[in-house]
Amino acid sequence: SSFCGPSGLLWGYELCSNQEHKKEIARYVHKGKEIPVYDAHFLLDAFKNLVGTVSVPRFPILPGAIVPCAKKMLIAEGEKHLYGCIGIGIPENRAKNFGMIGAAFGIGFIIGPLLGGLLSSFGQRIPFYAAAALALLNWAYGFFVLPESLKKENRREFNWKRANPIGTLLHLRKFASVAGLLLSVLLLYIAAHAVMSNWNYFTIHSFKWNETMVGISLAVVGVLVALVQAGLTRVINPKIGSEKSLYSGLALYAIGMLLFGIANQSWMMFVFLIPYCLGGIAQPAIQAVMAGKVPPNAQGELQGAITSLMSLAAIIGPLVMNNLFFFFTHSEAPVYLPGAPFFLGSILMAASAIIAYKTLHQTKTVKAV
Repeated sequence: SSFCGPSGLLWGYELCSNQEHKKEIARYVHKGKEIPVYDAHFLLDAFKNLVGTVSVPRFPILPGAIVPCAKKMLIAEGEKHLYGCIGIGIPENRAKNFGMIGAAFGIGFIIGPLLGGLLSSFGQRIPFYAAAALALLNWAYGFFVLPESLKKENRREFNWKRANPIGTLLHLRKFASVAGLLLSVLLLYIAAHAVMSNWNYFTIHSFKWNETMVGISLAVVGVLVALVQAGLTRVINPKIGSEKSLYSGLALYAIGMLLFGIANQSWMMFVFLIPYCLGGIAQPAIQAVMAGKVPPNAQGELQGAITSLMSLAAIIGPLVMNNLFFFFTHSEAPVYLPGAPFFLGSILMAASAIIAYKTLHQTKTVKAV
């Protein structure tokens, strides 16, 4: 609570000496000790009176942080006193920025198949050469054009032990909440392969779609993903916060997959894409939550760990989902259930939400007496 930026402001109240504002609302148990928590609503109200809100601003916030907090007094009296504090700084819009990355993926999901189809008319290998050229161009743009976002004071020395997926995951394990959320991310991406790796097989088998119909459906997916990631995320996340966006998104993913599994008409797949793609608010939200729990010099490491888990899911997901689809659709299947991969994906999404919730609510709460 002592930190504020170079242009920041520090102000506060003496909760322990001002009985008018001192209102205990809960007690947290931490390492066997009960810690009282006081209502800090009056601080928020005072803060809004000073700077206003996003929709109705009063005074501009300078670079740095404005931190309403309790005054650090009577510290010699020991742990029986708790000074509530609320840190409010310049929002970094992490979820919005991660959402823009997702939107770029959605646009690529539209352009990529179209471009690949056009280039394949010149030869089956041409799309691969084009993909390699674009990858090289992407590297050149990142290396020569994009500025370094990590400030020098937040950089650390290069370490080979941490410059690999295993080393990265082992290092991030010391951040307890991040470790749990990484497991949630892994389940999310494995579950996503119920759609990513199985969509073509399922729709062709169940609804006799041809290549054109599959292409149209994937284009619709790309449009919906781009709209959700670039538009909805920027509206929903500030209103309900990253954590609630995470739970809501995973729930929508689970519902969408469940609906895919029970669909028996072609049009249903297009309608059910709506709740499924709305679940896209979960991915930027969980990345934003994790990014807020590691120091600045570990941000790149965190994103590398997430990418490693995506790659791991790309190995596990197709093996599980495609074999599950085959098992329940071949001529000797014990039960004919082509939607089985979607049902498993829905279960994994629900498990991901449960793990995320438990990870973010590990501290036990006891009601105030």
